[in-house]
Amino acid sequence: MKKKNKRERKQRNRREPWRVALVNLGCPKNTVDSETALGLLLESGFELAVEPVDADLVLINTCAFIAPAREESYAVIAEILAHKEEKPALKVAVMGCLTQREGTAVAERFPAIDALFGIDSYQNLPEMCRALLESNPGQIPVCGQVRTPATGASVEGTRLLTTPESYAYLRLAEGCDNLCSYCAIPLIRGHLRSRPEENILAEAAMLAENGAQELVLVAQDITAYGRETDGKSHLAQLLRKILDCTNDVWIRLLYAHPAGLDDQTIELLADEPRLCGYLDLPVQHINTRILHKMNRHYDRAKVESVLENIRKKLPSAVLRSTVIVGFPGETAKEFDELLQFVKAGHFQHLGAFGYSPEIGTKAAELGEMLPESEIEQRLDAVLLAQQENAFKWLDSRLGKTGEILVDRQLSQNLWEGRSVAEAPEVDNVILINSTKILSGRRIRACLTARDGYDIKAEPA
Repeated sequence: MKKKNKRERKQRNRREPWRVALVNLGCPKNTVDSETALGLLLESGFELAVEPVDADLVLINTCAFIAPAREESYAVIAEILAHKEEKPALKVAVMGCLTQREGTAVAERFPAIDALFGIDSYQNLPEMCRALLESNPGQIPVCGQVRTPATGASVEGTRLLTTPESYAYLRLAEGCDNLCSYCAIPLIRGHLRSRPEENILAEAAMLAENGAQELVLVAQDITAYGRETDGKSHLAQLLRKILDCTNDVWIRLLYAHPAGLDDQTIELLADEPRLCGYLDLPVQHINTRILHKMNRHYDRAKVESVLENIRKKLPSAVLRSTVIVGFPGETAKEFDELLQFVKAGHFQHLGAFGYSPEIGTKAAELGEMLPESEIEQRLDAVLLAQQENAFKWLDSRLGKTGEILVDRQLSQNLWEGRSVAEAPEVDNVILINSTKILSGRRIRACLTARDGYDIKAEPA
């Protein structure tokens, strides 16, 4: 009989659960992946370590949407691997969009990584983690396909929520078929795969029953929900069913493509008070030639028509958008058209980004790149114009009383919250002075003063 070595005996006799820590980077879709991963691991007997140094395994869920996101992912990987130098037994696995986008190049850059997990492998995460912890492979294992677009369905399971108790994200779909010329998401997340309606409704009901006061609906493009079945958006139908299976929760829509936003959805937003009168409508540009080069499937007239329709049916709507400046070949006149559009004040919230080429996208093959200094100047001009709009809008709200959802406590008598006019993590916040415990509750408060982009308030 073969004699077991000491290492094998120690592993087989292990009584305590493995401890895992997870570092999440990127967008709310990544947050949902991380929360589901943690839920699967806990259900399989793992314990959660808050600090990486206390873990047996650290999972890093990375982002690779644009260059700054990749740089952040690299920096975090390097930071976690520094713990491994002090604790050689620590295992480090990298997952998420960076792994899917760059594959084994991540391991070549960081040879101390212990494993790479592709997006399509998440449903088997507990088994993969246990195998990694109980072995000492001679080479870095790669679990699931990497460096190719993901093709699997969204990973399902009971999530361990990492957001404040006041809100939770609800993912509708995975992947995207819009194929914007600048965007690498289809190269990472693959084609559109809508989640089964019954899964979404069951999760919505569960999140509401567990205390979430707001459900934030996310996907690469929520207006595309169900489109792969018959070419039509099923978003409005889904929203009605979510309203039916939840009670007294806010429902917020993020990432609504202007070309896919139909009258049914706008009318539903106007008619249903539990649907936040808030739309995230990323227009990206306003010049028709640039929009066509971006492959956005609309022109300036369409954008103006959508905005007019929203204002007609829901005059109080709060709108968020994003724009890209310095797209290849963008002329000074075309940029000025965008700048004047921003100055017109269509949006209460606006994110602006300087164009950066993504390998594998159509836009990266165009050439015609503007100097980085010119892109920065244009970006500054847009942000300054929007700041003036935002401050004017925020000032107009002072003195008004309304319902505030309190997310977290900042200090002994200071709380952070939001109204229907603010989405979590991306918009300004409302700061409430109160000696009472408010987290996770909706209260009425009076907006009293502006502090930069944030608003101060007192309970009414």
